[in-house]
Amino acid sequence: MQDQWIDGGGGPVVVYRSPGKRSNRYSGGNRNAVKSESCSADGDSYSFEMTCSTQGDSSTLVTQVDCPAYCRGEVVYGSEIYSDKSSVCRAAVHAGALPDKGGLVIFYTTLGQRSYTGTKRNGVQSKSSSASKSAFAFTNIDECVHNAVCFYQDTVESTVKKVFQRRFDGSVDFQAYWSDYRNGFGSLNGEFWWGLKKMHIATKPFQCNQCRLRVELKDIDTETSYAEYSEFGVGPESTEYQCCVGGQYTGTAGDSMISTLAHHSANGVGFSTRDRDNDNSPHQHCADFSRREGGWWFNDCSFAIPNGAWKTYPGCPKPPQYPCHAHWFTYKNSIRLIGTELKFRCDI
Repeated sequence: MQDQWIDGGGGPVVVYRSPGKRSNRYSGGNRNAVKSESCSADGDSYSFEMTCSTQGDSSTLVTQVDCPAYCRGEVVYGSEIYSDKSSVCRAAVHAGALPDKGGLVIFYTTLGQRSYTGTKRNGVQSKSSSASKSAFAFTNIDECVHNAVCFYQDTVESTVKKVFQRRFDGSVDFQAYWSDYRNGFGSLNGEFWWGLKKMHIATKPFQCNQCRLRVELKDIDTETSYAEYSEFGVGPESTEYQCCVGGQYTGTAGDSMISTLAHHSANGVGFSTRDRDNDNSPHQHCADFSRREGGWWFNDCSFAIPNGAWKTYPGCPKPPQYPCHAHWFTYKNSIRLIGTELKFRCDI
């Protein structure tokens, strides 16, 4: 909750275990209404992002992770089967499951060995070690589906589900800046934008066609509708958090994201905010504050405006067919929205 990966209602999170700090204290702080305490050195620590020092985790059977590039100096114990005290990403290079430049890799938990023998492979020297309670090894999707070592009879079940935008009372101003949309704003217990950086981290281990986007809407008549897309993903900041969205559309709100008009499609488009113009419009800055459309994946602007002004405001510069309030163009003639919830789900 303190790091805003979940709200007070709980939910799934992915946790990565790393060696604890031994010479430095952990500093406490107060963020998002959660106070943490300072403490001294400990044997283990954890985070919500994959790092070079992340170790094998015996609490999950099969895990797909995205390793950083050029992990150097991290310790690896064993060969082919690795002690759970080993760096996952460095062990992956040792095993030949991953190049030194990083990328996606799948590992599975297995029984700990009585001992581990160190070897030098693929430019990585692993160490010998005594027994450990659990261990891990590397595999691929096909082996996971058909091979008993992954502990599944038919399928691999690994799912990330996350709400990344919610509005229902207009209490949070979505006419925000790049840093706000990148890091997230609002409260997970109320209205919020989760953050582009977190969305990229959460969707990066998956292919675009492994994730789905669902948009849920409520209008001023209190009627509800939805739009769902079978492909979704968010690129890194170097691509301006480029959106991947497409595949099959289903729903009752109409398709305002990809196929209504090609030049309004959000697919392959970077994110824009009032202070960062990454859209493809030759005539205007679609996220300019004067338009009150908030931050979004604007192409030549967009028909999807879930982050737009909560209410129509005086001096709206746009023609009537493009109203100055949050709307979904293909839903009830751009009727004003009084509730939105955007979420994604990713499955291996």
